[in-house]
Amino acid sequence: MPMSGDRSSRRYDIVAETRRRWSQSEKEAVAAEASVPGVNVSAIARRNGLSPSLLFRWIKVHGPRRAEEAKAAPAFLPVALPSPEAVASPGPDEPSRRRNGRTCRAPSSSADDRIEPGMLRDAMLVAALSGLRTGEIAQLRIGDCQGGVFSITNAKTAAGVRDVPVHEDLAILVSQRCVRKARADYFFHELKDPRPETAVERGQAITKQFVTARRRFGVDEMMDNSRQSRIDFHSFRRWFIARARDALQDGARGFDQWTICEVVGHDKEAAALGMTMGRYAGKQLAAARRACVNSVKLPVVAKGPVAAAD
Repeated sequence: MPMSGDRSSRRYDIVAETRRRWSQSEKEAVAAEASVPGVNVSAIARRNGLSPSLLFRWIKVHGPRRAEEAKAAPAFLPVALPSPEAVASPGPDEPSRRRNGRTCRAPSSSADDRIEPGMLRDAMLVAALSGLRTGEIAQLRIGDCQGGVFSITNAKTAAGVRDVPVHEDLAILVSQRCVRKARADYFFHELKDPRPETAVERGQAITKQFVTARRRFGVDEMMDNSRQSRIDFHSFRRWFIARARDALQDGARGFDQWTICEVVGHDKEAAALGMTMGRYAGKQLAAARRACVNSVKLPVVAKGPVAAAD
């Protein structure tokens, strides 16, 4: 029993807990790194002083946002491609439409804008299975389609100059369109060169004919509070990017998210880990770009390579 005045002393340790505060951009960068297929998520968590469970939560919240990207990329309904004859220009019985409160006929293409239906079908296939821009498709020459790649040499940015592997299902189409043509001939020879004094681009005829065709088949998706449709020829490029991303998230191997940027001509340095994966890592191997392109599959198409339209 302790004597009076004898009190046992107690020691109290005050521990100040220091927690790092992560910014939104830092969370997104770490989540993007951990989202790459095949990486060791636990190792990335330890290197950054995180618990694996927290990092997995970051991946879900701050990683690739599938819902937002899917909203930006219109989905295509699984319908069979129409025959070339069905894509012909509208006849005199084309139904009228409402525009600006007035009834009017849909704008018809001029003689210079009209292209062969089979050419439109081929251009649609190339766009869907390569992610090329409309202008890039229109400017392709035979010399740009050699060695199993589409060589884009004239672009507005450095990232746009690239070699895009020819999709395995486009091999026959490309081969047939190159037969009996010189290297300087256009791949889509049906398009007419615009007059020098105009600002019209060579691919404008493709855009106009696609709008005419999709209206005839009732393919449309109107934007909120707008008369403009979200479906245009550029939708094939957005669709290609979305399908490549989906294939990656479903376990496709041989390429990563930065490969997609490289294939479609986007600046990798503007993406997550841009300095590391864009500037320091440099260009990816041709095999990675080919794996990316071939991971994209049309929803409905005869199995195997497709031939050029007659």
